[in-house]
Amino acid sequence: MSRGRQKLVIDKEKLQSVINELESKQSFTKIGDLFKAVANTDWAKNLSPRPLTDQVARLRFKEFDLECKTKKARKGKGVVSSAKEKEVKVDESVKENSKLAAVVGARRVTRIPSGECPVKLNSTDKEAVFEWIEKVQEHYAPDKVISPEGLAYFVNYNFYSSTGNGYEEVCKHIRDWTNETLGALSAEDSESF
Repeated sequence: MSRGRQKLVIDKEKLQSVINELESKQSFTKIGDLFKAVANTDWAKNLSPRPLTDQVARLRFKEFDLECKTKKARKGKGVVSSAKEKEVKVDESVKENSKLAAVVGARRVTRIPSGECPVKLNSTDKEAVFEWIEKVQEHYAPDKVISPEGLAYFVNYNFYSSTGNGYEEVCKHIRDWTNETLGALSAEDSESF
């Protein structure tokens, strides 16, 4: 005797047929809307032992490797409709982290480090923070560099709560250190990023 819910058996060709029919009648701005429309068809509502939900329709669509005209939208970017739009744009923080890695000669940038910070931060004054950053970077060199976000992560989870005193001051010094370090790049070097 099997336990739990019985897997809903769905005919692959029928699901593809329903998707094709729906897309021939209307266009969908989001793929989620397409699967909601699939779940609202008479076919989906009358499946046994239970109706087909939009989530199960999406899962079977992926499982069966089916095709549709509706494209998956990127969060906050609207519908993806062409190959050009699909190109990933590099955000400014990634560019900044790449420059930082180039300056210190690292192969990899770590944005969120794991574990405890390997170096103790003793003070919130600028010189102490700069010294702490240099020691943290030396600890991970030459393979990787800790990004400014990663340094702030260490500060928040090891030394100063983001809601308490000291955190903002240390983060300001991290930004200053980053700006000074990135200023070490020549104009020629910065064109390659």
